[in-house]
Amino acid sequence: MLILYMPLLCSFYAYCEARDTLRQGEWISDNGETLVSAGGRFEFGFFTPTGSSGNKRYIGIWYHEWDNRTVVWVANRDSPIINANGVFNLTEDSELKVLDTTGKVYWSTDIRSSCPCNRTVTLTNSGNLVYGDYGVLNNILWESFNTTTDDDTLTDTLLPGMDQNTFLYLTSWKGSDDPGKGRFTLHKYRSSNTIYKENNIYCNRFTDQMDAKLGNLSRDFTARVVMGFSGKLEYWRWDVKGMNWSLLMTEPANNCTVYNYCGNYGVCNPDNNLVCKCLPGFKPNAPEKWHSGDFSNGCFGNSMSCGKNDMFFPVYAMSWDYTDSNLKTVPVKDESACKTECLKRCDCRSYSYDNDTNTWYILTQDPVDLREYAEGYDSFFVHRISVRVETSDIESVVQSCEPCGINMIPYPWSTGPSCGDPIYFSFNCNTTSGQVSFMAPSGTYRVASIDPDTRTFLIQVNDKGNLRLNHSLPFDLTSPRNFSSEISTEVADEVEIVWEPPLEPICNSSANCNDWSHSTCKSARDGKRRCLCTFSYRWDGTTLKCRKDEVEIVWEPPLEPICNSSANCNDWSHSTCKSARDGKRRCLCTFSYRWDGAMLKCRKEKWVTLLLIIGITSVSILCAISSVYIWHRNRTKRQENRNIDQRNRAQRMLNSERHVQDLIDLSEFNEEDEKGIDVPFFDLESILIATNNFSNENKLGEGGYGPVYKGKLPNGQEIAVKRLSSVSNQGLQEFKNEVVLIARLQHRNLVKLYGYCIKGTEKILLYEYMPNKSLDFFIFVTKTVEMEMKTCKIKSKAYFWIGRCVSTSFGESLEDFFIFTRTLD
Repeated sequence: MLILYMPLLCSFYAYCEARDTLRQGEWISDNGETLVSAGGRFEFGFFTPTGSSGNKRYIGIWYHEWDNRTVVWVANRDSPIINANGVFNLTEDSELKVLDTTGKVYWSTDIRSSCPCNRTVTLTNSGNLVYGDYGVLNNILWESFNTTTDDDTLTDTLLPGMDQNTFLYLTSWKGSDDPGKGRFTLHKYRSSNTIYKENNIYCNRFTDQMDAKLGNLSRDFTARVVMGFSGKLEYWRWDVKGMNWSLLMTEPANNCTVYNYCGNYGVCNPDNNLVCKCLPGFKPNAPEKWHSGDFSNGCFGNSMSCGKNDMFFPVYAMSWDYTDSNLKTVPVKDESACKTECLKRCDCRSYSYDNDTNTWYILTQDPVDLREYAEGYDSFFVHRISVRVETSDIESVVQSCEPCGINMIPYPWSTGPSCGDPIYFSFNCNTTSGQVSFMAPSGTYRVASIDPDTRTFLIQVNDKGNLRLNHSLPFDLTSPRNFSSEISTEVADEVEIVWEPPLEPICNSSANCNDWSHSTCKSARDGKRRCLCTFSYRWDGTTLKCRKDEVEIVWEPPLEPICNSSANCNDWSHSTCKSARDGKRRCLCTFSYRWDGAMLKCRKEKWVTLLLIIGITSVSILCAISSVYIWHRNRTKRQENRNIDQRNRAQRMLNSERHVQDLIDLSEFNEEDEKGIDVPFFDLESILIATNNFSNENKLGEGGYGPVYKGKLPNGQEIAVKRLSSVSNQGLQEFKNEVVLIARLQHRNLVKLYGYCIKGTEKILLYEYMPNKSLDFFIFVTKTVEMEMKTCKIKSKAYFWIGRCVSTSFGESLEDFFIFTRTLD
């Protein structure tokens, strides 16, 4: 039964199996719907690039049966759909559009046709998305393979089946996870290929192998070519066995294939670790950048003049300017005539011969994009040129060997028996390739670079352990040279070798010594005739010249300057014109200064400064010791005085206590008895003033002793004045008791006795005024207050417990307090 209903089920869906075509009015939603080519090789739909951050959605084409992560074409490259569902629609008005759910258009074909034709869009098995009329052959309105215009639909991938006979553009991605248009673009037309970096030529010469690969791409459906975001054109092939992509070739293959990588007058050699070097007579324009791997600033010559003896160095120009402003045709038949013609013109920078047209050219612009050799490149596009160099910019001597290619052979190197120093005959020049080789017992090694200033050169070795040198020759190894990772290439290891400074040059006659001033041809100690330096000159092997002997003479420091008056001594501070020991008048230094002939000035004596420092230090120490002694003496004296005062006070108190006790025992207390009491005496008049004549307003209370008044002394001190009542039977006895007790019990926690007064029948005591009430208030309290004073437990025996509290607070003995209580009782 299910089989019977299968056609009905298929009618509800666009397809029962993967479809490759959309018809007018149909669409693909971003919910997993895709188109798959009929052969199953490619797939079309929405995707997010691998590693992309954020929810960015693109619609494009990728491999279906091989690797669904390899995208070959993207529609909305610079307009991703973010955080929304997209739709690819073949609209009723014959447009291909990418929209989101709000109707915003992110990409469209912009054909704008009003034809009511039945149109379709189909994904072919070659990876081409084709839009045209249904059933009409070759009526293609738009296709993804069309990369002849520089618009937003440009892809970065060249697939088999794309037409390479028309102009074709490939634009790189911005990054591995960003399909947006990047900085590099391949411009291809048939066999002509040029990579541009932001509209500037980046690489315009491919190797013959890459050109062949591109030409045969249409025959290999397992291959693809990608314009990488790093500027490399990459040739990939699918490995069926390994089920992955293999990178077979890239362009630029090395840094030297990058356009003008070494700048003007810079020559590139990919076989060297330091790939760029300046032509002889030229130096880097920006040395710091040059040694860090940035050679774009090129090189410059020291001299801009031109002469008939200028030299020419052969190099290969990978490209040049074909305009008439640069190329000048020279009607000559051979190279010698072209060279002569170039020397006649100061605007001639180089010359070249075109084998195809049998024509000689003079180039008037600075040479660019130079290579030391050009093997593996189409000779139709590569030109061998001879670059002009000022002779004055090149340090050379008669006995120096001829240059080898662009390499100057410094003296004393020897590449043959007729040049250089014979002991340095360890080098060979290949005149065809222009390469210099170093011959050692362990083999022959290519010389990568030469530095005459440091007398070092680099050789390339495959195995450093096998390198052996002849130690009888003036060559030795130095530490291996380190290079920046930015400029190193995958070449053989380089080893630095230093050569020793040579002896005087060998000669046959004095004419051979013309390059070495102040020398003449004579027999040397080794039996050979050499250019020996003349008298007062000696040979310097590091600079290769005779240098004048230098004798160092030293003069003694002078005495003080001679003078006629003090005005002559103005240039010498701290000096005055006086007669010296030698009988002459000189600018003698003043006290504490002495003459320094080396410095030509009066300098302060060190011993004066030292003496001053010692004196100041000694005085400071003495003052400190005296201060400590005086402080200690005063402290001791104060302590002694304090002890004496305490003893006197105790004695006075004892005497006062005994005197008062005697008065108590006699039951008499006359006015003359006020003497001997160690308490201040107040006259009655001052007390009357302080208490306002014992007014009732000042009265604080009254007890068995008598009334108590509040008073105020002239200095503002408030006092409590206890007046013995004249009618009290106990007044005199209480007065006597209180004087004795206060005399004995002076304490910081007791009310203070300020003084007393005895005048006739008036017996008065002056106490400290207590604004917060007295002890009786807390003894005779209510029950509530009694509960708050549980710490002293005031019960029926109030005096005993109060005594205990007072004893603890006052630090007095309990026996003394019992005496106090008995006295009160």
